[in-house]
Amino acid sequence: MSNLEAVPRARATAPLLAVLAATLLCACTADSNEVGAVTPNWPGNPLPSLSYQPGGVAISVVVEADDASGGLVDDVTLALSTDTPGITFDPATVTTHANGRALVTVLVPYGETVIAIATSPDGSTAQTELSAGPPLQLSAAPIATEPGGESPGQLVTVQAQAMFAGQPVPGIPIAFSTNVSALSFSPASAVTDASGNARAAVFLPYGSTDVVATLSGGGAVLPVQLSELLTPVQLAPFTYARTAEPGGTLLQVTTQAMAGSAPVVGLSIAFASSSSSVVFSPQTALTDAAGFATAQVFVPYGGASWLSATGGGAAIVQVLGAPEVPEPSITFQGAQQLVGPEFQVYACLHDADHSPLAGGTIAFSLVSGTAAPASVVSGSDGCASTTVLLAADAGTAAVTASFDGVSTCFTLPGGSSCE
Repeated sequence: MSNLEAVPRARATAPLLAVLAATLLCACTADSNEVGAVTPNWPGNPLPSLSYQPGGVAISVVVEADDASGGLVDDVTLALSTDTPGITFDPATVTTHANGRALVTVLVPYGETVIAIATSPDGSTAQTELSAGPPLQLSAAPIATEPGGESPGQLVTVQAQAMFAGQPVPGIPIAFSTNVSALSFSPASAVTDASGNARAAVFLPYGSTDVVATLSGGGAVLPVQLSELLTPVQLAPFTYARTAEPGGTLLQVTTQAMAGSAPVVGLSIAFASSSSSVVFSPQTALTDAAGFATAQVFVPYGGASWLSATGGGAAIVQVLGAPEVPEPSITFQGAQQLVGPEFQVYACLHDADHSPLAGGTIAFSLVSGTAAPASVVSGSDGCASTTVLLAADAGTAAVTASFDGVSTCFTLPGGSSCE
């Protein structure tokens, strides 16, 4: 076996990669007819062989030394270089073997082309073009998205694949980064495996927008829009629990945050309304283990408002009809004679559900006499009382109590009946 044949070979390229073929561009500076003149040559046969490396394609090619008659010359030291700074042969010189040839290797970055130059001791040169073929190709796809545990977001795992000329390239370091300083991949760099794949994961909070990952390796750069990989958060329509209170209704408002079929835990939900008089307590709430968030709000009678909730990039707005004042009823609860024509009179308000109606102003009046005070606000039990003093010549002892257009009449003991 010759020394040339003993040089380890990387796998040879297919004919389609014959852009790597050594095209001889001989520029001999010595007189070819001069006896003893030696010129370098790139014979182009056998074809160059390739080995994929992290920094590019290692191209191994044959160089030879010829005499003036075209015969091969051994033991000639040739200097090797390229026309591209930073791309060099290793080693930079080689001595031809007994068959007049030597195998040399240069690392060419993916997608680049260089001119290889061989120079003989007397200054004769020969050139050939060496190409690393098409650029390295990177592709990416999400291979897993999962909830981020107790944090409101998702862990997105991205797989990059390095391909060259249709074949996966192992051993390529792939760097993973994002355009948001607070969001970083783990690991930040991974080496492609036998299938050309490398993986890294990044946590994305719900509601993240315009987050772009950059995958780079082997001279290739690939942007990936990460925000689109998030499962969108959806907020369910509000549910209400209502409690009647003086002057309006107290609402307990609840919504549920979901990402697909999974509840979103620990997400901050902001509640708001269209009216400055309608204020939630609390104004923000965290979703629980089932994705629910709840806040209370008092909506006064006669007001109208929409309510909203936002969180995780999702929003919900619901128009809330103003709580209507319930149709009230007013009844007298009796009277107590104090001294002579002086009485303490009691009246109570109830709503349409017969519940006490607090905070309503009850007006008391009578034909002959006075009520002091003439109007009283009902208490928590819906009732109010006043003192009535009948006139000395009172022809009637009927007292009227009224509220918001509703009234009732009460006849004091010994007096005439209400008409």
